[in-house]
Amino acid sequence: MIDRLNAFLGKPHIFNSEFPVYSPTLSDIADIGEIEYSIHITLCSFNIHTILVNLFGLSETDIMNLMDENPYDLLTSHPSIPAYISKAYSFFVKDNVSYHSVAKTFNIGDKVLVNSDNYKDMYNVIKELNGLQDSKESPRKFKNSKAKELFEKMNALKSKNAKNTGLDIKDILSIICCAEGNGIHIFNVSNLTVYQMYEHFERINLKENHNRLLPVWANGYLKENSQLPEWLVRTKF
Repeated sequence: MIDRLNAFLGKPHIFNSEFPVYSPTLSDIADIGEIEYSIHITLCSFNIHTILVNLFGLSETDIMNLMDENPYDLLTSHPSIPAYISKAYSFFVKDNVSYHSVAKTFNIGDKVLVNSDNYKDMYNVIKELNGLQDSKESPRKFKNSKAKELFEKMNALKSKNAKNTGLDIKDILSIICCAEGNGIHIFNVSNLTVYQMYEHFERINLKENHNRLLPVWANGYLKENSQLPEWLVRTKF
């Protein structure tokens, strides 16, 4: 788990007591593009399905027999994927990461950054620093592979629809810039880290909900058993 205060102040998380891992600034993301940024996060996840189907174009049938394999061993055995993962790690640690094919480790110089024992820990750090949260739903069990395939396709469609109706980074930044009294404007917003962006946006939402209902509450029109939402509370980030 990352230190929330350090992340809020834009400081890196020290991984394995040695390697700084950064929440990228919006300027960093703009330099490589949102698509490349999303690809970097996906590669660091070592999610077999997402990487092989969404990034490398394999079919559901092609990977059906691969889903029970160890993700780290499978993906690092590919001739080109380790190079892409190295580039992704390099982005988040702001240093040159290379893959050692004999030791099967991702290194900075002669020091091991990621191996088969800690790759999940590294992804959890990257995920938190980038404002990503896991679904709290329990793992589903399927009667057969066809049922699992249909479920995954439905989820993919839901995700696509959610992206079409949701806010992208540009919209969130625009809202933050327009929020009163926070000192953030179009000329300095690019200095925010992506963690700071999501955290600040959530705080704005909490405060906005409070302010909208405050006159209703003050005039006694709030529904029975309803309470005025607090905004001085702990955020999800």
